[in-house]
Amino acid sequence: MQPDHANLDSERDGIARVQAVRQVMGHERNLMVDGHWRFNEATARKLITQLAQFNVYWVECSIAASHGNAAVMMRLCGHANALGAKLAGLELAIGLDDFMPNVQVGNYDMVMPDVKYFAGLQAIQQAAVFFYRYKVEVLPHNPTGPVCHAASLQVAAAMGSLDMLELHV
Repeated sequence: MQPDHANLDSERDGIARVQAVRQVMGHERNLMVDGHWRFNEATARKLITQLAQFNVYWVECSIAASHGNAAVMMRLCGHANALGAKLAGLELAIGLDDFMPNVQVGNYDMVMPDVKYFAGLQAIQQAAVFFYRYKVEVLPHNPTGPVCHAASLQVAAAMGSLDMLELHV
């Protein structure tokens, strides 16, 4: 079977972009990379390995967060942690029941509840208590405009221990 040169080019270009961003921003800031669910276990593992050389803080959503991928996510989280990175995700999860199976077994270091999909701002705050019990950090997912941003700011302020909030400009 011939190598897929388009995918090899995309991979090389993506890693070059991460390297360029790291060079511009320096090493004193956290660099996060979002995979947008574009990978399978093998390619996500390879990506995490390649990103480790740039001291990436986290890799977000490398594969789909389905219940069928729970064992895969656990392996990928262990791999990322061994290389000094965190695994982030679950931004499309709806309510605590979607988060619980992943949080309880250590599939993620960072979860990203979205105010649009959760049962209210207070529900996210209550869920954060659950996440913290499992030593999972919480960063509200926040990419959809000023109304969701205002709600995410309220959640962040109420949580108290949040050290960053995603913002799309």
